[in-house]
Amino acid sequence: MRRLLVGASVFALSGIANAQGPCLDYTGFVASGGLDLWGIAAAQLNDDTLLDMAVSNHLTGDVSLFFGNGDGTFQPALTLDVDTFPTDIVAADLNGDDRADLVTAHAGQVDILMNLGGASFAAPVAVPIPLGETWTLLARDMDGDTFVDLLVPHGAGGGGLAVLLGNGDGTFQPAVNYPTDATATSLDLADLNEDGHLDVLYTHLAGFGEVDHFWSVLWGTGPGTFGTRTHVPHPHTSIFASTFDLNGDGHADVVVSDSYPDPLALCMGDGSGSFAAPIAMQAGTGPSFVRFVDMDLDGHKDLLVADYYGNAMHVFPGDGAGQFGAAVSCSATVDPIDFAVGDFNGDALPDIVIPASNGAYVGVILNCVVAGVPEYDGAGLRVWPNPTTDAVTVEGLHTGDAVEVFTSTGQFVALRAVDRRANVSLRGLAPGVYVLRATVEGASWHARVVVR
Repeated sequence: MRRLLVGASVFALSGIANAQGPCLDYTGFVASGGLDLWGIAAAQLNDDTLLDMAVSNHLTGDVSLFFGNGDGTFQPALTLDVDTFPTDIVAADLNGDDRADLVTAHAGQVDILMNLGGASFAAPVAVPIPLGETWTLLARDMDGDTFVDLLVPHGAGGGGLAVLLGNGDGTFQPAVNYPTDATATSLDLADLNEDGHLDVLYTHLAGFGEVDHFWSVLWGTGPGTFGTRTHVPHPHTSIFASTFDLNGDGHADVVVSDSYPDPLALCMGDGSGSFAAPIAMQAGTGPSFVRFVDMDLDGHKDLLVADYYGNAMHVFPGDGAGQFGAAVSCSATVDPIDFAVGDFNGDALPDIVIPASNGAYVGVILNCVVAGVPEYDGAGLRVWPNPTTDAVTVEGLHTGDAVEVFTSTGQFVALRAVDRRANVSLRGLAPGVYVLRATVEGASWHARVVVR
């Protein structure tokens, strides 16, 4: 077990800010039952309300299901056959029965696996898309009818995007194809020019001898429809990209993972569809998939990067103003490409699962931002249970002492005047990390509490 922790283990008195920073605990791996793991999805796949995961096994032509035990461990993999060489996988409710179904991407088709309940899935049903290699796919309601639609890039005709509008029953309308001039290696969605329509951000790998590098935008023209595309010049080959408002100015920005020597680039948007020159950022030796998640619950999204060549996972703490702190890193799997984020151990904190693209296992990285919080602090206080669902007991106080409850970003929630033993109600609070500040004989002491 490898644990890396950055920052102090107590909360600062000023604003009760979360001073600990991200914390990653690599707890080991689970065997997949397949080979060359490509994509991964986190969802509730059986009927027990615990978070599970599904992995596409590229070489063995199947999918591995891992049903979670609710404590960060998983049951042995259950393998489902799909078509040859699956790449990405997504989980989404395709027919409105409140069960997560699965979709895998293949050359020339996607496979639909409907969730039958009771930890079982129907045999895959192939839905055709244009021929050519495909790397990824997205599931999203694109036309506003509440049904899940699919966006699948492919290599046919020099590259295109197949849009399959869902019928709400697990079936789809015939694919509508939009040229992209390249085979997309990643997709993300945002209204990049603020015209009210979702646009598609995509990247691609440079071909042999190619010297003009770029990432691209396919501009939305309406619900689920697209028009022209723009290729944004870039210093290096773009591999994966994600969009988010990095600097809090209300406009979508873009982060692109590159080839050597500048592994990551931050491209600030102005809301018109134009972007500033990329700002280089070091992020390991070979960043692949990137995503934004608030890992330390300080109110700001952090940048998560899978390091393909470094066999590692990096988390760069964000400040909400476009700046990122030093990376918190830990071992991951062999040549990681994709990863998924979710609460796999019931502590209301986002964890990471990351498959080995050249292996047969999934690495599990638990979020330990509150791990190791002592049951007793320097004032002799005891706080339990932690994690909790609706209340904690604070023991070791004196009559007239007080306990204040704050969110992890410093927002005041409640004040409790107590006797020697205080029951502090947390009922009605959303799951997350909170701060208890106990004032004991004029001194303040702090403890983190996780509400599930």
